[in-house]
Amino acid sequence: MPAYVFSGREHGCAELIAIGSAMGAIFEFSRHPPRSPQYSDVAEVSAFLQVYDQLRSPLREACGWTETGVCELYQFCAYCWRRSAAGKSLCDHHAVDGERSSASTARYQAGRRLLGAFERQRDAMLTREILEFHERDMEVGVIFPDQGLWAWLCERRPHVAEEVQVRAAPWSDEPLIDHMIGRLHTYKGPALTTRQAYDAVNARFRRQPALLWPLLLRAEAWLAVRNQRRANWGGRRNQLTGV
Repeated sequence: MPAYVFSGREHGCAELIAIGSAMGAIFEFSRHPPRSPQYSDVAEVSAFLQVYDQLRSPLREACGWTETGVCELYQFCAYCWRRSAAGKSLCDHHAVDGERSSASTARYQAGRRLLGAFERQRDAMLTREILEFHERDMEVGVIFPDQGLWAWLCERRPHVAEEVQVRAAPWSDEPLIDHMIGRLHTYKGPALTTRQAYDAVNARFRRQPALLWPLLLRAEAWLAVRNQRRANWGGRRNQLTGV
C-alpha cells in the first residue's frame, strides 16, 4: 500500500488517502507493462505460457498482448487450429460464406459435429504432455525440441506429419517449418487484412518455432478425430466438407 495512505490515515487527511488508493489501483491494474504474468483463456495457450515461464524463457513476449490482455498471436478458430477471421470465432474455412454455398455450409456443419470430440482429444493430449513435462524434470524437448523437429513431429504429431506429407524421409528443421506453415497456416483468400494477419503471425513462427506448439497440438487433435471418423463419411461427403 502506498505511503500516502499511511500518512493520510496518520494525519486524518482524506485527500492523501484518496491519492494513495488511486495510485495503488493504477499500479495493480496497469498493463503497460503487465504487473503480473498474463495468460490466455485458451487452455493450451495458457499451459504453453506457463511452461516457458517455468523455464524462465522470454518467449511470452513474442506472443503480442493487447491493452485488454488478449494474446494476438493465438486467435484460433473455435473448430480447428486456423486463425479466426477478424471479429469472428471461426476461420474462413469453417465459416459459412456470404452466398451460403453448399461447400461452406458442409464445412461448417462438419466442424460443428467434430467440435466435442476435438476438444476432448485436445484436452487429453494437453494433460498428458504437461504431466510428462513435469515428470521428466521440465525437459523442454517434450514440448518442442531445440533441434530434430522431424523426429519429434513423427513421434508426437503423427497425424500432422501425415497430413503435410513428411513421414517418408527426414527433413531438416528450417525447411520443415516452412513446409508446415505453408500446408497448415497459409491464407489464400482475397481478404488483404486476413492475409496480412496470417503473414505477420507466420513470420513470428519462423523466428521462434517453439511458438507453433499450441497450433500443432490443436491440429493433431483435430486431424486425429477427423481421421477416426473419415472412413465412415464416404467420398462425396469428404469432397463437400473439405476435411
